[in-house]
Parts: sequence; C-alpha cells; structure tokens
Amino acid sequence: MANKERDYVLGTHDDEIERLGIQHEVWRPRAMAAWRRAKIKAGETVLDIGSGPGYATLDLASMVGDRGHVVAVDRSRRFLDTLDARRRARGLDNVEIIESDLDEVKLGENIADAGWCRWVLAFVMRPRELLTRVASAIKPGGVFISHEYFDYATWRSMPASPVFEEFVQATIRNWRKSGGEPDIGLQVPRWLESWASRSNRRHCSSTPLRRTTSRGNGRRRSWTSASHD
Repeated sequence: MANKERDYVLGTHDDEIERLGIQHEVWRPRAMAAWRRAKIKAGETVLDIGSGPGYATLDLASMVGDRGHVVAVDRSRRFLDTLDARRRARGLDNVEIIESDLDEVKLGENIADAGWCRWVLAFVMRPRELLTRVASAIKPGGVFISHEYFDYATWRSMPASPVFEEFVQATIRNWRKSGGEPDIGLQVPRWLESWASRSNRRHCSSTPLRRTTSRGNGRRRSWTSASHD
C-alpha cells in the first residue's frame, strides 16, 4: 500500500489534499456546468473515477440526492479515508467507496447513469482501456463527462516565476516517467468518437477550457483543460 501512496505524482499528504481542495473550488463552476449540461439529476447513479479525497464526489452526492448513488473509485486509501470522514461529517449515506487501482478496477456492465473523471486519464498506464471499461459500465442513454489537460505547460504564473516554471516542467517529466501523459486531452476526443461509433452512441462535444486565478499576493496563475461529454 505504501508504494501506491508514494507513486502519486504529487503525493497524498495533507498539503496535497488541501491543494486539491483549492483546485476543486477553482474548477467547481466548470464541473457543475458540465454536470448540468449532461442532465445528471436526483435518483441517478454516478461513477466518480479517480475521486481523490472526494471534493467532486460530495457535490455529486448532493446533486443526486438521497435516492441517488455515487460510487467513488480511487487507489489511495488516504484519499478515501479523507472522503469517508467528510462524507460522515455531512451526513451523506449515498456514497460508496471502492479502493482499487484504476488500471485494474472492474466496474461491471450497465450499472450507472453517468460517469465522471477529472484529470484521471492523464495519470493511468492504460487510459484507453479505462475509458472503455467506464463506457461499458454506463447504461444505454447514459453520459460520460471528462475534464483532461491538453497543454499542461500552459500552467503559468504571472508575473513569471522561474521556480514555478521549473516545478511545472519537473512535474511533466515525472508524470511521463511514471507512465502518464499530461496532454492526454488531445487524444480523448478521438477515442470517444471511436467508442461512440462502435456502440451506436453519440459523442456530444469537446470544449477547451481556460482558467486564471489569483491569490492575495497578486500572483496569477493560468492553465488550460478540455471538457469532453
């Protein structure tokens, strides 16, 4: 288990859990907009693939309500324990937690109304296989929503910071060394089109997203992602 915790590119320590919370707040409006566009509603079952500490999971749990169900899948026990603690604190009983490596997880067939992942396909060893398994787990007429990076190097700081830019480049190098691909968003639309044609379903859209945020010190950071649904 320790190895699985260590080989996360940015770790699973407290500072990383906090960073993921800040990141979720920055991107939460985009995620919520995508879920609304996908018409996720009360009573549905949603897969949260690569849930991490569960910031999106809990938002989805509130969206589907008591009659709905969210299945959160992640390989980090520490992230999942954080999710479980936060779920209990909110009194949410509609979240199921599965600890599994995403390159190995078995999801079943036609078990969910929707699937969601954010910056997950970029980290796994066999992203296309994972996408196929997620697609098979979604019922006919269901939806899949994914946010993935397509130009990670655009994560920049204004004013420019050589230290921050070296951090980004080091992250990219480590990412690819571990078998992931930070610009996976360039490939996802083609995979979705191929899957849709084989399954007699429809790839609705791929939308470039850009986000700029600032902190109290006046430093601004921007980066790009893409929404696929």
